[in-house]
Amino acid sequence: MDPASDPAYIQQLVCIHEEAVLLVQAMGGAPAFHRAMDSAFGYMLQQEPTDACTNAEVLCTYCDQILRGKRGQEKLSDEEVDAACTTVVCLFRYLPDKDMFAEAYRRDLCRRLLSGKGVNNTYERSEEHTSELQSPCNLVCRLLLEKK
Repeated sequence: MDPASDPAYIQQLVCIHEEAVLLVQAMGGAPAFHRAMDSAFGYMLQQEPTDACTNAEVLCTYCDQILRGKRGQEKLSDEEVDAACTTVVCLFRYLPDKDMFAEAYRRDLCRRLLSGKGVNNTYERSEEHTSELQSPCNLVCRLLLEKK
């Protein structure tokens, strides 16, 4: 399995994250459980899936597939794209190398916009989409995303 081209790796991380959020909520949202979850996901996303690619690249490739309207061979509706993008933002918060993600995202965004293969180009150009990714970013990452 090549995590860069197979969406299963990111989908598994998303499922684990959703289960962890439910567990934290079941514990009454205690700050200690929330910190433990954040620490665990921060650690998981520091561990690279292979020597050939980083989690930032894998997440960006997954995001690119989603914004092209497909997940693997499955076609996605606009609602599914929105939901998948929300989950990408949840994982993005834990990435240690957000700048690498931002650069790869900008490159893929340019390709999608120039080729017209994005599922919803108005979504990508919207301030809401950009601000979702910018909120957990540092200053350099924000500047890179704003240059689009």
